[in-house]
Amino acid sequence: MHRSLLVPLMLAAALALAACGGDDEPAVDADTDAGDGDVEVTVEGEDGEDVTVRGEEDEDGGMSAEVESDDGTVGLDAGNLPDEWPDEWPVPDEVEVSNVFTLEDDDALVIEGMLAHTGDFDTTIAYVESLADEGWDVTVTDDSDEFVDRANVEIEGFGWGGEIEILEAPNTVMNITLVDG
Repeated sequence: MHRSLLVPLMLAAALALAACGGDDEPAVDADTDAGDGDVEVTVEGEDGEDVTVRGEEDEDGGMSAEVESDDGTVGLDAGNLPDEWPDEWPVPDEVEVSNVFTLEDDDALVIEGMLAHTGDFDTTIAYVESLADEGWDVTVTDDSDEFVDRANVEIEGFGWGGEIEILEAPNTVMNITLVDG
């Protein structure tokens, strides 16, 4: 996303939040620096609870956005893995990050992501199975049919648990859900 588009999108999100609720005008505090692509907008609700929307673009063109309130945090990373991604899960150059969502509250951290693998279906399965060499428990079930190559994977380790759906139609995509907590 171009830096010039990030600022108006983040401001629009904050103004939409400000429009929700009662008759009182919520206080909006915006800190934008279009020069480096970083945006932070805080909206104070009627009950004094703050909602903060942050966005930034990195030097590689990846974008991240985060909405934080007293109830928890929701984040989006496009083109990059989030900081919360497990160090024990290496991601090679053949894997491209499409988008990753994070949801965090007092009880758990959930990472939902779509990653594309430049290899074919079998190469992607081999990559996921190789995570066992890193210490993960990996169980792969091949659910392919005459129309699409598909596998479902259960994965556990390092305090995380989750599943991966691997599809090849026509590109190989991994839809990943990880839960920590």
